[in-house]
Amino acid sequence: MTILITGANGQLGNELRIASLKSEDRFVFTDITEAREEQCAMLRKLAGDSVPVDTEILDITDIDAIRGIIRRENVGVIVNCAAFTDVEGAEDRQELAEKLNATAPENLAVAISVRCFMSAPTMCSEQSLTMSLAGRTRRADLQECMALPNCMARRKSWRPAAITS
Repeated sequence: MTILITGANGQLGNELRIASLKSEDRFVFTDITEAREEQCAMLRKLAGDSVPVDTEILDITDIDAIRGIIRRENVGVIVNCAAFTDVEGAEDRQELAEKLNATAPENLAVAISVRCFMSAPTMCSEQSLTMSLAGRTRRADLQECMALPNCMARRKSWRPAAITS
């Protein structure tokens, strides 16, 4: 099966790059920009030279681009790791937070007509979901996704694993 990972250059996306080494599935890692060289070097240091560092450029606010990559790569599952996670910054950039945390995940779910869709974890507590714009847009993401047929959404707090040498 082909699994599309969005937001692949972020913390969770990088963890999924490492986890993909143990999978027989095919992964397509996407983000709005290519991975930085220092990020690639760190991934290789942590997981070896076989860790996938290639990133295909994908704007998840563009539903036609999403549909194109789904068709081209024969995607069966999307794992959305992309989100506007800067809670304070979201108040100043409300339109962007709404696009990334509500509209984009809906685009992903609609584009795949949903066989399987998982959205990125929230970095907010349940209490803050009702207080901050970032939390409110993430809640909208879940509500819109769950209204679609055959949609699966999973959200939980993200706590990075300790890295030991």
